[in-house]
Amino acid sequence: HTMEIREIFQLRKDGKIEEAYAAIRPAYAQHKGHYTTICMFWVASDILHKRLDAGQQKEAAGIFNALCRLYPTMDDGDGKGRQAILRAALALSEKMKIFSMLDFLQTWDVEQLGEDDWKGATANGHPVPSLGQRIVSRVFHEVNEKPTVENALKEMPLLKVALQHGRYQLATQRLLALNYRIMDERAKAADVYRQLLQHHHQSYLYSELAALTDNRQEIIHLLCQALFTQRDEKFSITTRLRLALILEQSAPRHARYEADKCIATCQAAGYKIPVALSQLVTRLQKVTPVSEQEERAFYQGCGNEE
Repeated sequence: HTMEIREIFQLRKDGKIEEAYAAIRPAYAQHKGHYTTICMFWVASDILHKRLDAGQQKEAAGIFNALCRLYPTMDDGDGKGRQAILRAALALSEKMKIFSMLDFLQTWDVEQLGEDDWKGATANGHPVPSLGQRIVSRVFHEVNEKPTVENALKEMPLLKVALQHGRYQLATQRLLALNYRIMDERAKAADVYRQLLQHHHQSYLYSELAALTDNRQEIIHLLCQALFTQRDEKFSITTRLRLALILEQSAPRHARYEADKCIATCQAAGYKIPVALSQLVTRLQKVTPVSEQEERAFYQGCGNEE
């Protein structure tokens, strides 16, 4: 029987995972021994990712639930199985609307994330975030979509562990700031972003800080920085619209430039024009926009209005 399992492992190694899956299922149904269980786990893991890539979400989710049931019965001395489950959960939460990493973590003890899970790596000279950091990022996005106190309490255990393993990691700091924001401590949240911006000049960090401050001049300054550091025009629409609305009264020509740019991007990408944007364009229809050079100079002067 072990020989059979060895052959199935060989099939997996040769990339014949459908054949391996077809062979291991009846074997595992018959006998849940040490090697059969390990083989079933790894072949099913492969199939799960294959089904996800093919868009067969329902089947992938079913396989994931089966893996979670199987895992406690498997010998996982090196913790590789645990990492595989977390990777699968990440993949499901990134590709499926209905799968929540936050909810999954309620069934999973985050204390089990080991040192290795928090160690990043490099691939082709680029830093690759650790498994722990990827989970933190995912949870940040889910909580950011529904910033409720209940969700903040759900992610607290993860945040605690993440802070112990790399306090100044970007994803961890963003989650910490989001937590402050939900708990109505906006000043503390803003401080976290100001610290981050000393080392990271990502466009989204400028926009996220702009949402946390009430100082008009600082907001303009931050939105200009966000536009200046954004490489992909599609991601600039919201920022441009925010800037245009703030500048509408005091610098209408700059506002008109931003509004026109938003419309052009929406049309090129086939997006629906936001209502606030069409209303703004109507209000500014008699205004001549500044030139692109003038607007670039405005960003570099960081939005200091004349």
